[in-house]
Amino acid sequence: MQHYRNPARKPMTTQKTRLVVTRKIRESFTVDGPASICVDQFDGRRRVRLGVTADRCVKILREEVADVDAPRRDDGKDADERGIFTLTGRRFFPFKPTPETISIEDIAHGLAGEYRWGNQSSRRYTVAEHSVAVSTRVGDDPELAMRGLLHDAPEAISGMHDCVGPMKSSVMLREPSGSLISLADLEERIACAVQRWAGLCYLPMPPEVAEADRREQAREYRDLFDDPVRNDGCAALPSLHGVVPYPEPIQVPWPDAMAERKFLRRFAELKAAINRRESAA
Repeated sequence: MQHYRNPARKPMTTQKTRLVVTRKIRESFTVDGPASICVDQFDGRRRVRLGVTADRCVKILREEVADVDAPRRDDGKDADERGIFTLTGRRFFPFKPTPETISIEDIAHGLAGEYRWGNQSSRRYTVAEHSVAVSTRVGDDPELAMRGLLHDAPEAISGMHDCVGPMKSSVMLREPSGSLISLADLEERIACAVQRWAGLCYLPMPPEVAEADRREQAREYRDLFDDPVRNDGCAALPSLHGVVPYPEPIQVPWPDAMAERKFLRRFAELKAAINRRESAA
């Protein structure tokens, strides 16, 4: 590790420091493989040049940017006032989620108004319909199906909606305390509260749900775009390489109101099944 100092040079402002580091985070996502790369890190007083592996680059730089004391906009609101008003009249706090502020009606309403693929598919396909489809693909276990139904629930109440996958890990949000958190980590925090509210112990996405989610994504990619390249399969999308889509075609996507009703109905079915199993145990 080498330090480069210039006593005659004025320290960089914290705002510029934050911009430099976040730019490096974004660039690091383009690096593939474990090859060693060099990264410039700035803290306002010195430049440190590190040789790190690509798979550790993002983690290191996230820690750096989290420590930067960059000025933030003061909107005159205390942390307790930064909440989202929901359909049922609750106030949900994304950075401090609690089961008491979660409602299935709010989740269903939010997911039925959000569309897959960044709303760029030829036919609009709600996240609610996608969630119902995933819940039917994971077998007969009602608890596993419930996890499939709620796997995108944070998108309904986080205030960030259905952010496309490549953005979730790179978008950094500032908490009321001033620290930074990635959108992906924030959604994991909300997912924990949602699972507790649903009576489930918190678990990361089970492999069965992850596989169903990917295969449903491949099916949507095949059926929802008026593009002959996509209709030939998933070869045009590297992230879906090797993923086998479900064979059933998507005929007519559900309208928003229908998607909301079917999501609520599916939740009621699974909740009743879970309750019956617990009563019989």
